[in-house]
Amino acid sequence: MYKDKESKMHMKKKIVASILAMLLISFSFTNILAASNDEKSKVQNQINNKKEELQDVKDEKSGVLSEIDKLNTSIASTEKEISDLNDKITELTSSISDKTKEIEQKEEEFEEKDKLLQDRLVALYEAGDTTYLDMLLTSGSITDFISSYYLVEQLTKCDKEVLNSIENTKKEIEDDKKELETKKQEIDNTKSQIAEKNEKLKSDKSAKQAKVDGLTEEEKKLEGELAAYNAKMNEIEAIERAEEARRKKAEEDAKKNQTTTGNTGNKGNSSDTGNVGNTGISGGTSGTVTSSGKMTWPIPGYRNITSNFGYRMHPIYHTWKLHSGIDVGAPTGAKFVAADNGTVLIASYGYNGGYGNYVVISHGNGITTRYAHGTSILVSAGQKVTKGTPVLTVGSTGASTGPHAHFEVRVNGTAVNPLNYL
Repeated sequence: MYKDKESKMHMKKKIVASILAMLLISFSFTNILAASNDEKSKVQNQINNKKEELQDVKDEKSGVLSEIDKLNTSIASTEKEISDLNDKITELTSSISDKTKEIEQKEEEFEEKDKLLQDRLVALYEAGDTTYLDMLLTSGSITDFISSYYLVEQLTKCDKEVLNSIENTKKEIEDDKKELETKKQEIDNTKSQIAEKNEKLKSDKSAKQAKVDGLTEEEKKLEGELAAYNAKMNEIEAIERAEEARRKKAEEDAKKNQTTTGNTGNKGNSSDTGNVGNTGISGGTSGTVTSSGKMTWPIPGYRNITSNFGYRMHPIYHTWKLHSGIDVGAPTGAKFVAADNGTVLIASYGYNGGYGNYVVISHGNGITTRYAHGTSILVSAGQKVTKGTPVLTVGSTGASTGPHAHFEVRVNGTAVNPLNYL
């Protein structure tokens, strides 16, 4: 009887030890899982942050590439203008050359005619003063006199007319030449202006290309960081799976040990093993501000949506692209408030891929909101904010055509229609 009681006591101790072992395993796993979930949450936030940064870089790169396409079109157009002007210059140069030759020919002709006239005048001079009386006395008849007089008069008149004609033609050709030279000068000036404009376009293109190259490098860097965070997430999940497998094996071992103990003693005590079941572990993340569920309108007092979510012709880049949020008309300085509880991921001044001065808030579960084109940033990265907290003042920084509030909602880095959350 005493030995039977001792045996039962020993069996109960073993059962309690098994239950304690299972509870210890569950408690240990709970702590590991909680730590793992906390680490996963941090890594997921980093992944979401890098995805958003990467998307910003891609958007900015897309915008710059669009500008380069326009510059290429402008460069091609100006080079065509320069080519056309070069053809005109060549044509005018040829015409000027022809006119120069014509002038030279007329000058030669003028010199020949002038020489004949001069020779005739010299001959008359050497013959001495010849009067009409001399001509009358030396003429055989009145008819000879009239013929001689008329001939001299006609020769003189003809020489003068020829010289005047040559002189007038030469002057016309010179005027034509001057007009052609003036046109050529005007075209040269226009060509210089267009060439200067073309060089400016090429310089702008080089600067834009350098920016694209820089953005490509930044894109590669962010993709590398994103890959590293994804690898870290995979590593955490692998550890979780290993821990889960270890926990299950330990529980199975404990149950086997308990079953063996129960079978060794009184089978009627088998109900003492009970069901150890799930411990009710929550996957909640420590240290984060939980979303309240429904977002508040982020621009109090202003509800005029000037541009909806969806594809549109970009007002600056003039390309068909996704407008990843909504634009609300509001004056400079108006308050932009947190749409929900969360933690500030980014609070950045600068161009920022066209967003200008902007703020990004994480609300947990992969949901983030973005507030862009602001003037003053009112929060800092890492700060926890509640729904309605002012985070930014409205402005027109970045790729903006005027003061307005640009608001986005993203789920795991992908832009979604904000109106579905407000």
